[in-house]
Amino acid sequence: MIADFADGWLSFWVSPEQFPAAIADMHRRLETRGRDPERFEVGSEIQIYLSDTTAQARKEALPTLRAFEEGYAGTTGGFAEEGDAADALDEVWNSSLIGSPDDVAARIEEFVAAGCNFFELKFVYRDLAHLEEQWRAFATDVMPRFS
Repeated sequence: MIADFADGWLSFWVSPEQFPAAIADMHRRLETRGRDPERFEVGSEIQIYLSDTTAQARKEALPTLRAFEEGYAGTTGGFAEEGDAADALDEVWNSSLIGSPDDVAARIEEFVAAGCNFFELKFVYRDLAHLEEQWRAFATDVMPRFS
């Protein structure tokens, strides 16, 4: 359906390492339908959590990512190497932006280099004050690197 009607694809649980194969597959589908792949946008719905260090961010985000592992069981692995069993928690981690501002910015660059050109950021947070803290950290410490 995406290749038939959409002008873009908002993926989820796709890592930068998996995007080239996923995009190539989508381009093949578009071409089969007589559509121009160059006019097709590719994005990702992506979990994000910032902290001073990546180790701290991973520790603090772990309960939420484990809940995703359980809640999304069976929906990951669409782009695992043929014959490989997908580990849902690994795919959730690998397709998220969890870390220090430096590490998150570097990971965004990997997504962009892999062909992802827009993001729907899903901030992980404890309460509304923490959500605002996450937004401010992203706006201050990550976004300026991409202006």
